[in-house]
Amino acid sequence: MEKDTGKGGINISFDELNWQYSLDDLDSFKDLTHLINLALQKIRENIPNSVGYFFVLQPEYHEYKEVVREGKFSIAEDSDLITYLAIKNEIINKKDIGSDVFFKSDDEKILNFLFSKEMGVNVIIPVVYRFRMLGFIAIALKDRDANITKEEKMFLKLLKESLKVSLFAAILIDKRFHDLLTLVDLSRKMEGFDTYEDVSDSIVELASQVVNFDRGVFYEYDPLSGKLCPRSMKHLEDLPELDVGQSVSGCIFEKKKPVMINNIKEHVFFNEINREKFISFSFISVPLIASKRDFGVLTIANSKRNEEFSVDHLYLLKIVASVIVDVLENKILYQRLEKSYFETVSSLATALEAKDKYTRGHSERVMHFSVGIAEEMNIGRDTLREIKYAAVLHDIGKIGISENIITKPGKLTDEEYEVIQSHPEIGADILSSVDFLKNAKEFVRYHHEKINGTGYYGKKLGEFPYEAMIIALADSFDALTSDRPYRKATHPEIALKELKKSVGKQFDQPTFDAFIRYLKKNNMVRQSLLL
Repeated sequence: MEKDTGKGGINISFDELNWQYSLDDLDSFKDLTHLINLALQKIRENIPNSVGYFFVLQPEYHEYKEVVREGKFSIAEDSDLITYLAIKNEIINKKDIGSDVFFKSDDEKILNFLFSKEMGVNVIIPVVYRFRMLGFIAIALKDRDANITKEEKMFLKLLKESLKVSLFAAILIDKRFHDLLTLVDLSRKMEGFDTYEDVSDSIVELASQVVNFDRGVFYEYDPLSGKLCPRSMKHLEDLPELDVGQSVSGCIFEKKKPVMINNIKEHVFFNEINREKFISFSFISVPLIASKRDFGVLTIANSKRNEEFSVDHLYLLKIVASVIVDVLENKILYQRLEKSYFETVSSLATALEAKDKYTRGHSERVMHFSVGIAEEMNIGRDTLREIKYAAVLHDIGKIGISENIITKPGKLTDEEYEVIQSHPEIGADILSSVDFLKNAKEFVRYHHEKINGTGYYGKKLGEFPYEAMIIALADSFDALTSDRPYRKATHPEIALKELKKSVGKQFDQPTFDAFIRYLKKNNMVRQSLLL
């Protein structure tokens, strides 16, 4: 058994030394930070008046970062100092480094900082495992002899050996935990998307949150044309469509198996078929395939030799692709259910209008006007969709109103008017059980409000959804420009002049102006019309 000198100069085995310095404690680490703190604590206990700095490899950033003080200082992986430490792989004194001609001027700046009064490093201990330096410990000796004793050197030698496997495991655990958190966050983010299109347009951006790469593209499969069409990209533009089986991405989609290649030039098959110029060195290509649908293929690439992909990257990208496929399937199903429900309720509104020739097509026209106003006001896509639903369903509550009242040709009595005033509330109740209409139902509820507070509920501007006012304006315009039992339709320009009287009372000026712009764009009123 190998022997060495422990405390008191007695020759003992490495196992006994390990016990003597309590280095078995290092095996109890919970995570990377905990392991580093344990190691630094052992240094403080066994080397008096010392301060330790632990630098750990950050593979994604190609640098060694000082961990405990949250990256106060970092050193590039390709620096001469890192190469020197990895080659030497032994405890190194300040004087040995200072006298070595190995270093260039750039590394002198690093050394000057390490040896400065701020850090005051005297000893560096590299931790190398499987031919890669996982990190190194820099130790500053304060208010004492700048040289470590023989016993301290033995302790550091043993610490270095004890840390190798533990540090490798801790880095791996830390990375896996970080990957897991990233994937969980990614899943939440994807669930926040409203539509299939939202997810498809974000696939490359989502992948970039898990794996670093220079360029990437998601080709969406179009079953009608049989083509792979670029849908979302990173640092790419104007990519051509691919046939199934064509080039790298087309081949991966056809074979339905993910592939990772580092240096495509050395791979005869893929180098021969490659027609995608952005794949010049390393790439990962993953098909997005569900049980009943082929969505497409995601291909990412790096052009630099020092940024090769690893099996970990392939593993993560396969998980991301799997999650994306699940979300895409759910969005398609949800959108089908949403469309089905919307069509069912819309058909009820259409059936209701069909009973009265004067209101036939009213809801559809109100929908077009409302969407037109909203687009002129640059309202977001999600809200635009909610306005569309609310507008076409704004009178759905009239299903609960007697047909005699709805179709009455003459003036309504006070009692009848009170009944007709209940249709927005009935409509909101009808839509209340449908999750995707939770905002739209409020637009339906308040589409007879006026900004001066004289509407059905007596709400003023700011007390009811702004979108409800858009629908109210569209509703009023269509009512004026449609035939009624008691009058003929009003000309659109005359209707606008009439509605202008309600600006500041029922509608605000910006909404009214947006409606005029929409009507002019669609040639429904004269371009020269002034109000």
